[in-house]
Order: sequence, then structure tokens, then C-alpha cells
Amino acid sequence: MSGIVLKDLLVLRKQGKSYAMIIGIYALMSLAGIFDYTMLSSMAVVIVMMLPITSFSYDELARWDKYAASTPAGRRGVVQAKYVTTFIISGLVGLICLAVDGVMALITPEADFKVLVLTLLASLAAGFLINAIVLPLMFKYGAEKSRAILVGVMAIGLGAMFVLSRLLKSMGLVNLSDGVAVCLAAVLVIGGLIISYLLSQKIFSQKEL
Repeated sequence: MSGIVLKDLLVLRKQGKSYAMIIGIYALMSLAGIFDYTMLSSMAVVIVMMLPITSFSYDELARWDKYAASTPAGRRGVVQAKYVTTFIISGLVGLICLAVDGVMALITPEADFKVLVLTLLASLAAGFLINAIVLPLMFKYGAEKSRAILVGVMAIGLGAMFVLSRLLKSMGLVNLSDGVAVCLAAVLVIGGLIISYLLSQKIFSQKEL
């Protein structure tokens, strides 16, 4: 499985450099006052969401799944590798954004480091949840069809967030402490990823290659 993860990381290396450059541009624009300081965290969601999808596209072009399933890693290893790759990418993006946020907080008094960190954590949580939905779709339908489905997923996700915010407000739970909010988000992300992983394993184990 580690070999498959390494393959994905090497394939995505070029795109990773491009996204790192985009992060730098957004950071400079935030320092210049063109964008809000929390805009960088929003970019984290896009990066975390798009890179795993890109890896599926390359796999389809190379007809990789059929070969990978015949390796000692097997179908289970192929699925595990995609989730591990997603974790690694998310971790790298999070560390880069955290470092940039720290520099912003030091250079610009208006940038509240605590707010930047919480926004980053919320953005990464959103990215994980999006991938929790998208990865099983990728294994089921492939990259091209899943891109179209992703638009609907995003629309449903935004609607669900709106309904949830209204519900929390009506229950008086909007002003939760930062610690409680982070714990709830962590439980939601972990639960969503576990369900997603099990579903992906089931889908790919039954898929005709």
C-alpha cells in the first residue's frame, strides 16, 4: 500500500507546486488588504478537495486500478492508499496554511491568530467531509461522472449547513465554546470518514475492472 501512496504523491507533485504558488499569492493579497485574512483557509478546502480527485483522473487515463488490484496490496490496499493520500495532503496543506497564518499574525496586528487557526480547522474539516462524500463516488462512477455529481453534493452540503445553523440557533447552541465546537467537528469528521471508507471498500470490492 505504501508504494501506491508514494505513486499518488509523485503524480500529484506538479499540481501540489501549483497550489503552493496559489497559497502564496492569496497570502500576499491578504497582507495587501485585497482579501480577508480567512480567505486562505477557504483555499485549503479547494486544495484538499481537488487533489484526490485529480489522482483518480490520472489513474483512469493510465488504467491503473486494474493493475493495482492485481498487486499484493489488492483492492483493499488501493482504497486504503487513497484515504492515506488524502490525509497526507490535508496535513501538508494544513501545516503550510498554519505557517502562513502565523506569519500574517506577526506582521499584521489586525490578523487574530486564534481566529485564523479556528477558521483553518473548520475549513479542513469541511474538506475532509467533502472527500468523505466524494471518494466513494469516485470508486463507484469514476472521476468524470463524479465531477458532475460533485456540483450537486456541494449544493446539498451548503443547504445542509444552512439548515444546521438555523437548527443550532433555534436550540441556542450557536455560541458553543471553541473547545466544544472543535470536539463536535472532530467527531463528525471521524465518523464521516469511517463510514466513507467502509462504503468505498464495499464498492471497490464489487466493482468490475
